[in-house]
Amino acid sequence: SDHILESYLDFFSLFYFVWIFSALRQGLVLVLGLYLLMNRRISLKLWQKIVVILLLSLIHRTALVYFVFILFEYLNVDRRKMTYLILLSFLVSMIAIPELIQWLVKIPIFSRIGSYLGADATSWGFWDSKSIPRVFLILVILWHYDPLVSKAKIQPKIVNAYLLGLSLYFFLRFDVLVGSRVAIYGYFLAVIIFPALLHLYSTKRRLMIFAFLAFLAFNSLYFMKEISTMASQSGVQFEGRLIP
Repeated sequence: SDHILESYLDFFSLFYFVWIFSALRQGLVLVLGLYLLMNRRISLKLWQKIVVILLLSLIHRTALVYFVFILFEYLNVDRRKMTYLILLSFLVSMIAIPELIQWLVKIPIFSRIGSYLGADATSWGFWDSKSIPRVFLILVILWHYDPLVSKAKIQPKIVNAYLLGLSLYFFLRFDVLVGSRVAIYGYFLAVIIFPALLHLYSTKRRLMIFAFLAFLAFNSLYFMKEISTMASQSGVQFEGRLIP
């Protein structure tokens, strides 16, 4: 990142508590994979990227999602194609997959499918409280896609990977846990994209002030949410004005 301070703020606000303390194995795969595969200072051949992904998959199987990122990199996906993919993910999210699986498991040949549907199977669609923030972020990044690439000098593969990560959540909407675990590989790139997005308005004083305040507010609210979630999951009981 060219904006180290803001990137650190994003990391500690959005990812530190979960991916350092609660999901150590996947957090390790996440950081190593993005560093080796998305770093503009490191140039790997295709076979080297495949070896890296396979080795990381020995630590956590979700590392295999990096193959999708590599595929999109070699396909030279642009903003228009990403928009079509995201629209397709919204349509897929509207399919009542849990109900479809419950119908399929009645057929003997498909009886084992039900065991792969987690307890967190959720309703279809992209308009609930967990989906709307993701839709908002997708729209913001799509709107700023060209400036991020041309002005902020963010590699297209990084912007595409971020959007792809969010769209994978909707493709896997039938299971919140699976969708979140896979989507994080793209969403983690927020530590690069959010600061770059903020500095796109550096030449416009009023917009920069507004953008900076929105950036701080977003990180502050997310930070409090992460602390509250970790406290509830660990069984810690405490009271505070900002965090229940």
